[in-house]
Amino acid sequence: MKNIKNRIFLAMITLVTLSLSSCYDTEKDFQTELVTYPEITVTSFSPQAALSGEYITIEGNHFGDFKEAAKIYFNGIFAEHIVSYSNTQITVAVPAKATTGKIQVDVWGDVKETTDTFTFIPGAKVDYYLPSIASAGENITIVGDNFGTDSNAITISFNGGAHAEIISITNTEIVVSVPFAGRTGPITLTKGVQVLVGPEFSYPIGRLKFLFDTDNDFETIESFNNPGSTGMSVSGGSLTGTFDSLDGYFGFQTPTGKELTVSSEFPLLAIKLDHLPASRFGFYFAGGWYANNKTGFEHVPNPEINDQGVYYFDLSTSGSGFGSSAVQPFANGATTYTDTKRLIFLLGDAGNTSLSVDWIISFKSVEDLKNFIE
Repeated sequence: MKNIKNRIFLAMITLVTLSLSSCYDTEKDFQTELVTYPEITVTSFSPQAALSGEYITIEGNHFGDFKEAAKIYFNGIFAEHIVSYSNTQITVAVPAKATTGKIQVDVWGDVKETTDTFTFIPGAKVDYYLPSIASAGENITIVGDNFGTDSNAITISFNGGAHAEIISITNTEIVVSVPFAGRTGPITLTKGVQVLVGPEFSYPIGRLKFLFDTDNDFETIESFNNPGSTGMSVSGGSLTGTFDSLDGYFGFQTPTGKELTVSSEFPLLAIKLDHLPASRFGFYFAGGWYANNKTGFEHVPNPEINDQGVYYFDLSTSGSGFGSSAVQPFANGATTYTDTKRLIFLLGDAGNTSLSVDWIISFKSVEDLKNFIE
């Protein structure tokens, strides 16, 4: 009996010993080495002066290849956008609220600061225009700050994408010529990486202008056409359609609350066509109508203009072109006319005749129209 107890005791000691040995072996299996990174160095950066959004490249060593470990600060302002990253070079975008001062590089908590000072260049800003309403071809002054003096470094575009010619430039003022193809809306100034959208600029109320320069865009007016037409479309810089009746028409109907307004300052309503319809050509303007047959041209009297496919109607005179139900826009000394929701051009032509319209614009005078064509 005593021998049996001794054997049990020895067996228990053996099990404990084996268990301790197994734990020791497991600890040996999970032993790891402490990884240390070499101290980073920052040797230089360029350029040493920049605008918000421009790129700065920092040279040095031991940055590693894990950019998420790095934080860059411009005089204490965190830079959110690291453009590229390597062991020896970091390219970063200057943050919007950066200020002049040293650049700090933090990699895994190892922080180094540049020896040289980074100079923050304040960005351009647009305050207002003088005047804020002007016609195409007139000059306006864009007033602001930090424009610089290099006109080649700046692009000015009016609403609709029309670029303006820069007449003169100083650090606080830019004089531009108002482009014809622009529309009422904000002016955009682009300088390097800066894109500044300024306040709204207005073209004069009362000048009709349909340029058809953007595909599928009827110039903010709801286009419509007669039931006999196969439809109108805008593409390739023209309004096009095909009519299958002798008396076709096409036109524009304004959205509710946005009636067309015409001004006596722009009394010539001109249209550029690919050809003159064979028998009838005229238009409805609100409740009245204004028409010319092919042989009359009482209100399209200039062969020099007609030869270029441009025809116009003079809204400042009644003439025989107005029908008995005509509404004369500038009767009794009126200078503007707003009571219109429709502008409908009449066509008289053979069946299945296609028509292409490059633009419909009102002008100040025949001379103004000639200058535009030229």
